[in-house]
Amino acid sequence: MRGHTCVNIISVGVVNLLECLFFMKNLLKSWFKKDEFLDEVKRHQGLYQLSFVKLTEIADAKIWAKLILNPKFALSEDGMKKIEAEEKNTDPVFKEATEKGLNQIVLLVLYLQYATADPLFDQNTKKPYWVTVVQNRKPVDSFPHHNAIVSILNKLGYIQP
Repeated sequence: MRGHTCVNIISVGVVNLLECLFFMKNLLKSWFKKDEFLDEVKRHQGLYQLSFVKLTEIADAKIWAKLILNPKFALSEDGMKKIEAEEKNTDPVFKEATEKGLNQIVLLVLYLQYATADPLFDQNTKKPYWVTVVQNRKPVDSFPHHNAIVSILNKLGYIQP
């Protein structure tokens, strides 16, 4: 009888250990979830950088930053007119990017992260390698996380989830 009890204790211990390992595996998976945005950027890093630079040359960063940082402006008649004018200016870059297999929303978010960065972050000196800066973003960096930008664009109805 004693041997049978020890086997039960050992098997219960193994089951508990397996359950614990399964729980830890799922916990680690949730911590290291795939980030579809960063995966997309990584797949076409050079092309995103080229398209991003083209956007910075023709887009008005102040207007785009106001879209994200000031919801009243974004929803105002004046704001809508300015954004429409910006869309006309930037549309050729977005079309070209799409033809190259890039995602327009990802490109827009990269640009908006740049446009809304704190001036003390000195994003202008980082412009030649901005895509790398975004990929290696740290929580202390002074520009918004891509999920924050996407959330605002969704709330404004600018993009659909």
